Amino acid sequence: MLKILADHREDKSVIRELVKRKLIVEIKQLKTADYIILENNLPLVGIERKTTYDFLNSIIDKRIINQIKTLKENFELPLIILEGQDNLY
Repeated sequence: MLKILADHREDKSVIRELVKRKLIVEIKQLKTADYIILENNLPLVGIERKTTYDFLNSIIDKRIINQIKTLKENFELPLIILEGQDNLY
């Protein structure tokens, strides 16, 4: 059975959409990732969700390297979702 853990600081509209789609969602403070998909209570997918602005800032302050490394070390399937319409160039 799949379950999604969502960090309590994440956008509530995303969490509402997941619940609306009849997914099991638990909201809590997460140390790694913004969302974690569990399969049989084992972490499977770690998702870091970033806006283009946050993505660029995380490159500038070098957070992105640690976030990628942490995702890779803790999840079978690490995933970064980049959201936005802005041109990164």
